[in-house]
Amino acid sequence: MRPLTIQCFAEMKITNAGAFIFILCSFLFINLHATAQQSIKGKIFSSDRRPISSASIALLGKTSGFTADSEGNFEVPGRMVQQSDTLVISSVGYRTLRVPASRALSQNEFLLSEESKMLEEVKVKNYTNEASEGSKVEKTGYFRGWSTRKSQGEIGRMIYVKSDDYLVDRVRFKLNSQCDTCIIRLHIRSLTNGLPDEDLLKDSVAMVVTRHGFDDKYVEFNLAKYNLVIKKKKYVFVSLETINCFSTSGNCSLAYIGTEPGSYLFRTRDYRDWQESADHSLYLKMYYRF
Repeated sequence: MRPLTIQCFAEMKITNAGAFIFILCSFLFINLHATAQQSIKGKIFSSDRRPISSASIALLGKTSGFTADSEGNFEVPGRMVQQSDTLVISSVGYRTLRVPASRALSQNEFLLSEESKMLEEVKVKNYTNEASEGSKVEKTGYFRGWSTRKSQGEIGRMIYVKSDDYLVDRVRFKLNSQCDTCIIRLHIRSLTNGLPDEDLLKDSVAMVVTRHGFDDKYVEFNLAKYNLVIKKKKYVFVSLETINCFSTSGNCSLAYIGTEPGSYLFRTRDYRDWQESADHSLYLKMYYRF
C-alpha cells in the first residue's frame, strides 16, 4: 500500500489533476482495506440442491471452526480471513470441499458432492443374538475436557467385535456437561493402517444433550432405524464429535468420561492428525446383534 500512496502524492505535485488522483488513490485504499476485511459467507448445498445442515467449516491450519445452521448458512468473520487461506467444508456422507479464500470471498453458494460407495449385495439375515463390546467398568473415573472454544473436536476408541457380520444397535457413552445444550455427533469408522478412516455411518447421527452430571445416567445413540450392518471389520473406531455447545452464561465445559485404564484417540479438527492418550480410556460401549 505505501508505494501506491507515495506515487499518488508525487503525481499531485507534478500535474494539475492532483485532486482527482488523491481522491482516486483514497478510493483504492478504502476498497482494498474493505476487501481484506470481507467475510466469507454463503449457503451449503448438496448436488441436488438440498441445504446441508451442521456442516463443519474451517480455515485450513487454523484452530477456530464454525458450523452451518439448519438451513446450511454460515459466515467466517473477515477479521479471520486472509487471501492466502483455504476454506475447508466437510459433512458426513459428502466429499470434503477445499476452496481458496480469494475465490470463496466472491461465492455465496458452496456445493458438496456425495461420496460414491460400492454397494455390497444385499442378503437378508436375521440378527437374533445380542452382545456388547467396549468398556467393561461402569464407575466414573476419568475425563477428557472440552469447552465452547474447542468445538468440533472428535474423541473415540477402538472396539473389537467378535463377529464378522453384525448389526449395530446402539452406542452408549458418559459425560459431564455444564453447558445448557451441546450437539454431539456419532461416528463409527473403519481403520486404515491402524488409524480411523471412512465413516461407516452414511447419515449424520447427532443428538442434543442438556446439562449432565458425573453421577447421572449414561447417554445412548439409538441406531435401530439406520440398519447399520458391518461385515468383515472386526475392529472399528467409535467416536464422538462435539459440534457445538451453548450456555447463557458464556463459556461452559463439557467432559467425556472414562472408567478404566487404556487409551483413546482424539483430534481437534477434522483435517488434523489423530493423537493418542494412553493414560486412561474413554467410556464407550457398542451394542450389536449378530
